[in-house]
Amino acid sequence: MDEYRVKLSNIRIAPRKVRLVADLIRNTDVDEATYQLQYSTKRASDPMLKLMNSAVANAKVQDSSLDTDSLFIKEIRVDEGVTLKRLRPVSRGRAHPIAKKTSHITLVLGVASSPDSSQEKPSDTSKPTNTNKGQDSTAPLDAGDKEQDNASSGVNATEKEAQNNKDNAGKKRQSQKASTKTDKKKKEEDKGTPRKEQKKETPPQAASS
Repeated sequence: MDEYRVKLSNIRIAPRKVRLVADLIRNTDVDEATYQLQYSTKRASDPMLKLMNSAVANAKVQDSSLDTDSLFIKEIRVDEGVTLKRLRPVSRGRAHPIAKKTSHITLVLGVASSPDSSQEKPSDTSKPTNTNKGQDSTAPLDAGDKEQDNASSGVNATEKEAQNNKDNAGKKRQSQKASTKTDKKKKEEDKGTPRKEQKKETPPQAASS
């Protein structure tokens, strides 16, 4: 048996709210679904977790050699159940209707196939097969092939030009850096050399009378 079906009827939550939780665990394995439901803040997560655990227990009872890690959520469906009608009193003796909707949850667990059976021997595609045996391998290229070759050569030329431009820009930057370094060194040397002190000429003193 490859699938196990369980159903929960007349849950007192609207189908629109239950479907938000159902979308979280659809097409996931049991472990991931358990993790999502345990940490979900939605009110419908608790009854859905109990329903999934019931399905896993039924699968173990029906097949004792079943590995629970291979189970996944194959199908989950939320249908609308019976609508309970209530009234809310308002002013002037009137009453407004209240629709309390219920939901039916149908959950189907599937068994994932083993990876050994699903894997197939890969075909040897390393050796190219010549489908046209009558045609010569040195036949001239068609117009489409020539256009492709021209386009590829144009792309290569543009790539080479871009690389050359990058190299030239790098060389210019290096030369500018070297020139700035030499200018800084010259300025530092000029600052470091002491200037020759000019001899101050003392004015002649007036002769004393």
